[in-house]
Amino acid sequence: MRTMLCALVLLSTLPPTLQAKGPSSSAVKKLIAEMLQPDCSKQRWTEIRQLLGQANPKYLKAPLVSAINKQETSSRALDAAIALRARGLFSSVKRLIEEEEQKVVRLLMLTQDRGATAFLFARWKKMDEASDSFKLLSEAFSKSPVDTRTVFRFSAYLLKQEKAAAAAKILRFQMNLSTDQPKEIAASWRQLQRAHTIATTPFRIKGIDLLTEKAQITKGRKLGGNVRLQKDGMLVIEDFPGWINSCEIYTLTLRVFLPAKEKASVRFSNSKGTGFALQIAGDKWYVKISDEVEREAVLKEGDWNEFVYKIERLRKPPEGRPALARSNNCWINKILMLDRAWFDEKVGKLVVFCGQEQGLVVGGVDLVPVR
Repeated sequence: MRTMLCALVLLSTLPPTLQAKGPSSSAVKKLIAEMLQPDCSKQRWTEIRQLLGQANPKYLKAPLVSAINKQETSSRALDAAIALRARGLFSSVKRLIEEEEQKVVRLLMLTQDRGATAFLFARWKKMDEASDSFKLLSEAFSKSPVDTRTVFRFSAYLLKQEKAAAAAKILRFQMNLSTDQPKEIAASWRQLQRAHTIATTPFRIKGIDLLTEKAQITKGRKLGGNVRLQKDGMLVIEDFPGWINSCEIYTLTLRVFLPAKEKASVRFSNSKGTGFALQIAGDKWYVKISDEVEREAVLKEGDWNEFVYKIERLRKPPEGRPALARSNNCWINKILMLDRAWFDEKVGKLVVFCGQEQGLVVGGVDLVPVR
């Protein structure tokens, strides 16, 4: 029965577009047409944008493409596409790159449709270093994370007389480097390339992707499907699905990529804030359970560290424990750190803190109901 309950309640975690119907295809077409009218007021434009935000994204493409292809509405259609973060428009907007360069670059960086970043890199490559287009593209690549293949293409310019400084600044942002000096980056390129490749690794999610759906990020940004935290940055997840407090057993898995053994911590607590902090001590992960019990696990530097929590509801709580008593086991890199530690009350929050100068990356936060 509980297995069925957990499976059914998974439906509540689906994106809004799948939970309830938004505007129909015909309604979207009419709303976009109204939005593109020259006399559409700012207030009404904002109202329409909010309505279209509830629509199936597939319904946006056809009316926007139609408007983009018409000279009299192309500029306003680009404004609407940017506001709606409309995907699938690359083949239609790339021909406007000369007339509406700023808008096209902004839209393609927002949506990053297939082939878009390669197209923008090719334009950056052929532009004169002193041109406004080159400066616009360099700034765009220095502010918006892009795919790994595009990032690595800039390395070819590190030792060239032209564009080396711009390429190095872009690589510093994209790869979270400590320097923007072209020769320094080139000298350690292989190691930097390997670290970035690992840090951007996508993880297969078996249950609910809490990182994409629920994470609150302070001093950090998305890195593909992962999140990079800067020094003193924090990732907090506290908006858990309702079924989490009724399932008998569930697992919570997360991965942390550490470029160095400095300072970081992971803490999964209940609604009263009770929970053990797993943190770095020297060159190991460490937890203090009591004055007599301390545990350690190997810390993987320059690689992913895997945390697996298994929370199990006790059918017959021991005397003195509440009805919601649960046991909490936790493994770090397959080493048992918490062995049936108490996890009473409802779930509170998962917090990852970064105290590292070089930052860290969080990936693959996966919540799976077992029973």
